[in-house]
Amino acid sequence: MKPCKSPNLTAPRFRSKSKNLVNMELLKKIQEKTVLAKDFKRQDIDKIIKAFNKNIWKEIIANRDGVELMSRLGKIFVGTCKAPRKENIDIPKSIKYGVIVTHKNWETDGNLAKIFYTNKENRYNFKHNEVWNFTAHRDFKRTLAKTYKEDWTKYIKVEPNKHFLQQIKTQYRKDRIEEKMKAVPVEEYNEFDMS
Repeated sequence: MKPCKSPNLTAPRFRSKSKNLVNMELLKKIQEKTVLAKDFKRQDIDKIIKAFNKNIWKEIIANRDGVELMSRLGKIFVGTCKAPRKENIDIPKSIKYGVIVTHKNWETDGNLAKIFYTNKENRYNFKHNEVWNFTAHRDFKRTLAKTYKEDWTKYIKVEPNKHFLQQIKTQYRKDRIEEKMKAVPVEEYNEFDMS
């Protein structure tokens, strides 16, 4: 058992600076284009954006196939992956017990949920698509962590050494074939029935 050192909570922290895209310039543009937005404040637009994004990530969690973003910006979905080879340390428990404690994910047979974003398919071709990336919101990650344990088998399995787009396409083909097989009712065959 390896001993665990507790972190220095009073140490200086690095905080990256971020730029808020919802500024007065954007607010004026929205007010010019939309009559209903004349009385809007910046906080109102923030609430609308947060509510819209919340609805998207709720749909991503609920839907196995994920969500295709508007304006052909890409697709976001949740995949089931094997646990990484390196240790996944449970920091609060390690500090509490004084030794390194790792997450084992017993509820999901050692599998993890990962959020994937892709814009590499042919239908998402747009200029400079390699510049776009996706970072999940903290609420999205936490909600996924809670709900993933309950129904982890519904998400697409993604193998570590293969390109995930090809895996998704083959999985969709298998699912379509299974749906077609279930859709065709097979009547019971009776070889002695002469009618």
